[in-house]
Amino acid sequence: MSKLTLLTLCLAATSAMAQAPQWTVTLTPTLSPLPVGMCGAVHLTLLDPVTHDVPRNPQGYRVTMADFDLTVTGASAAGHHIDAMHFEACGCQGGAGGSTATITARYPAQSVPAAARVPGVSLLRTANVALGPPKGTSNPPACVLLASTGGATTPAVSGPSASSAPIALDTPAPRTPGARVPPRAADLSAAAPVAPTPSIVPVNPANAYTLVDSPDVTLIWEPVREAAFYVVFGPGFAPGGQRVENVVGSVLGAPSVVMTVNNIAPGEHEWLVASYYAGNVSTPAAEFTKAYGNVLPPAAPAPAPESAPTSTPAPAATPAPASGRYLVTITGVRAYQASMDDMLSRDGTGDEIYAAAYIRSYDRKTGRLENDFSIKTEPQGDTFHFTGQRIQAGTKTPTGGIQDGDMIPGPALIAMRSGPSRNMTFPMHVWEGALTDGAEALVISPSLWEQDVGDGFYRQWREYQASLNITLFSKQGVQDQISQQAFGAVIFGMSGNDTNTAGMSHGKLVVDTLLMMFGGAVPILSLTTTTADRPIGIQQNGRDTSVLPNHTIVLTREIIEKALASPALGPIPSPVANTPSGSGFGTVAAIARVGVIAPKPGIIVVDFQDSGMFGTAGLPERPAIYQMYIQVERVP
Repeated sequence: MSKLTLLTLCLAATSAMAQAPQWTVTLTPTLSPLPVGMCGAVHLTLLDPVTHDVPRNPQGYRVTMADFDLTVTGASAAGHHIDAMHFEACGCQGGAGGSTATITARYPAQSVPAAARVPGVSLLRTANVALGPPKGTSNPPACVLLASTGGATTPAVSGPSASSAPIALDTPAPRTPGARVPPRAADLSAAAPVAPTPSIVPVNPANAYTLVDSPDVTLIWEPVREAAFYVVFGPGFAPGGQRVENVVGSVLGAPSVVMTVNNIAPGEHEWLVASYYAGNVSTPAAEFTKAYGNVLPPAAPAPAPESAPTSTPAPAATPAPASGRYLVTITGVRAYQASMDDMLSRDGTGDEIYAAAYIRSYDRKTGRLENDFSIKTEPQGDTFHFTGQRIQAGTKTPTGGIQDGDMIPGPALIAMRSGPSRNMTFPMHVWEGALTDGAEALVISPSLWEQDVGDGFYRQWREYQASLNITLFSKQGVQDQISQQAFGAVIFGMSGNDTNTAGMSHGKLVVDTLLMMFGGAVPILSLTTTTADRPIGIQQNGRDTSVLPNHTIVLTREIIEKALASPALGPIPSPVANTPSGSGFGTVAAIARVGVIAPKPGIIVVDFQDSGMFGTAGLPERPAIYQMYIQVERVP
């Protein structure tokens, strides 16, 4: 991992008698080398050596990544803002392994108002990242945008950074079917900027999602109460965008603004949603909310019937086994009941979690292990005092913190992929590749973790999963899943019916030898009182030992195609819907009693529920109850 820590020198002073503070800036690409075809998060941390804290601006707020302009240049690489607080570097197809890209951070960002800039501070810092060999053939959306805009990865609006580009949208622009590329920079700068009214602070929708019913796409976003209207840019719309009135409806019980665009060409697309205020005021284009959608190509028409042969035909050749390309993602998780591992919240307010999975690929004919690897997301939760160490998630405080009912990464359609898969956050890219009937089998073991200090238990879990590689495929339960073409999660190590508290069976449980964590029982007292990451879903096994059920998902092409041809799960009930209290720990939040919805087939629900947890001095600990959503889909 390339990491560059520099002590910045101020390039200007507030006066002849005053000198601007010196900051320590750490710019860290998390993937180095960065494989071509993949994106990796970039961390930026700041320290004021005088206060030994994060620098603050004249209003008293902490200076963050949002106050910097970040770019990626060179070596067929592109930069992408996930949101104002998260940035990633992407390796583009065509880039040469071993070449170098440069990540640049500039302070102050052009979008920072003069009153919010720290006087006398003007700095530029860089970090280099090397490109690695390609991982697949897909090109990240940021790279597609780079190619379509001639090198500008972020659509730019001309004029002062605190203003916006007004667009004459009194008459809706006509739709242009078949547009394939993301919004172009020219689409977002159709007129001269207008300075905003000083009292207006423009805000874009917090989240935007898509529902794809190829070739049509429905865009859904959270309304902004003060906005006069919205403008949507992207495929299906003419240059200048489409005006959408601020008419609020409801999707899954949540206030939403909805519109549909028709006849979108196959492929992955990006749309931008902008809030507009009185006087055509909006944010800079780089801050517009993004939504992604993958439009599948139409099914091939059935061949026309052939006329009856006039002579006996030659024996037909045996057709090749059917094949297809598929993508597996962990789309997100939901906390129905958060844990309480530290009543003082020294590790952050609420829960801090990350998801992990161990993936294996087998040759079904020989049982040989072809490939195995593990993945995990970055920690998600409260970022206060943890800037650059976590992705903000949860609603307990303004800086995050996961509490009862929270959805990670966000509300609405969490049980399906609403954007491109990513490496270290949701929707997390688990596996992508070709599967052929009778040829390959995937065996995936997902897990969920509560972050503390130290990953010793996680590393032991990963080593234990690796120890199962040789014998796991031969287990009768795995073979039953394949022969029965059963789609869902099973558990090795317990007997009975695999039914969650909501009454939905995810597949039958396999009676097997007891698979305890780390090859043996884990003492509960040491596990829950040790300051180390711990798995969620621990089950009591006697008074002083615990077991982590080994959730396992088996996938073949036959299993996936059968699942995709089945109806969608639809409503997924909450596992705490009928629970008046959290096992003696207080009433469960009302929002946690409402489930989620899986609008598409190919969704697997995995339940992680603690049982019999004991913490400090052997006192009961509030058990965590989470659900993980995994989507399997066919891709071009």
